[in-house]
Amino acid sequence: MIQENELLTFFLCLVTLAFIIINHERISVIPRFKIFIVAYVFFSLGWGFTVIEGIILGDFFNLIEHVSYLISAVTFLIWIIISLPKRGSIG
Repeated sequence: MIQENELLTFFLCLVTLAFIIINHERISVIPRFKIFIVAYVFFSLGWGFTVIEGIILGDFFNLIEHVSYLISAVTFLIWIIISLPKRGSIG
């Protein structure tokens, strides 16, 4: 069964993803933005799988959803770690 809040969240996630794609040049000033985009895409996929699991193959898509969230979280962590300035460096 599809829950309305999951569908709305997925829609908002897609709108945000479209915004990122449309404003690609402005967003490219974010340090290592490609890693950030990959993390957000996996986050969006997770929300998509959340909606799909309510329609078909619930257990399978639930697993894929959580794997997507895991990949997204690890990718965000990697982005944060490599984007932080090193100790002792200036600027």
